[in-house]
Amino acid sequence: MLIKPKVLIVDDDEDILQFIEFLINSNQDCKCHLLTATSGKEAIKIIQIHNVSLIFLDYYLPDINGYELCRQIKQNPNTCHIPIHLFSAALSAADLEREDFRFDGIIPKPFNNEDFLRLIKENLNPV
Repeated sequence: MLIKPKVLIVDDDEDILQFIEFLINSNQDCKCHLLTATSGKEAIKIIQIHNVSLIFLDYYLPDINGYELCRQIKQNPNTCHIPIHLFSAALSAADLEREDFRFDGIIPKPFNNEDFLRLIKENLNPV
């Protein structure tokens, strides 16, 4: 049995989580196991338990902002290799050029479904 890579979506909006779950499950080419969290604390627990391959992270969470959560993940030697893409309507690509910015990419909200699925595939199946 093939073990699917795990993708973690961290967003406090349940509607977004349900939509992403539907989007991934309805796309046969997107072969991954989806994990979801609605807070930074929940995300850290999931990352500690599961071998997560990719993270999509909302900037605005109820307990911690996405930047701080990303910093914690990237500073941990056990998790620093995990690509993290930020969901945000507030930040721009120019933020990626900041020296202290540790996200691997930004996905604007609202996001394009095809671009989102392509990004998952590219991160899980690098050429």
